[in-house]
Amino acid sequence: MALKDMAALYGRVGVIVAAFALVAGIVAGPIVQKILFPQSDSYARNNSGPLLYPIKTESAAAAGKQG
Repeated sequence: MALKDMAALYGRVGVIVAAFALVAGIVAGPIVQKILFPQSDSYARNNSGPLLYPIKTESAAAAGKQG
């Protein structure tokens, strides 16, 4: 085989392996996330309060005042 043919063959094999890896990552991502972090889903369902509270700044307090 010529060098150009070998490069084309390796390129095709590389593209096929990359496509399988991409599909496997998309499929396995949510499954692995549920296995590694099982409490995060139940925490989101059981917690009714906000995760981030608003920051009170001087500009926000001054916006409510009439000058």
